[in-house]
Amino acid sequence: MLSSSTSGRGSTATLPTRPGRWCSGAPPPTSARRRSSTGSRGVHDAVREAQAAAVETVAPSVTAEAVDAAAREAIENAGYGGRFVHRTGHGVGLDVREEPDLVAGNDRPLEEGMVFSVGPGIYLPRSFGVRIEDLVAVTSDGCERLNHTDRGWRCR
Repeated sequence: MLSSSTSGRGSTATLPTRPGRWCSGAPPPTSARRRSSTGSRGVHDAVREAQAAAVETVAPSVTAEAVDAAAREAIENAGYGGRFVHRTGHGVGLDVREEPDLVAGNDRPLEEGMVFSVGPGIYLPRSFGVRIEDLVAVTSDGCERLNHTDRGWRCR
């Protein structure tokens, strides 16, 4: 189970490891469905690297699908390609989900001022999932993260 949020505090990635103990980039969620396996740290690291690769790709004129491809390549290289089952991100604004969709096949170029989520994830059936999501704004020379929560691994 993973708790994920892009609230004003920033990104979260929270995994239960055993009752009363949490590994996280933020406070633990209020409930858990399942205990994590021993590979949760490695999965978290793979998702964190995928998210960093995607964010580093964001710049004006880069296509939305290129950002998705950067995240997917990192997850595939970590051996979890088949476990990344959703788009990398989506625009935000007046609606919960808007253009641009960061997904394969979307050749729309990014433009300065666009704001969207970047949130790759890995989901292991009957075990756990990890998703690390931030909001970014496209700037003239790349992007700015709009939240600044620690994305590292911590156990409590």
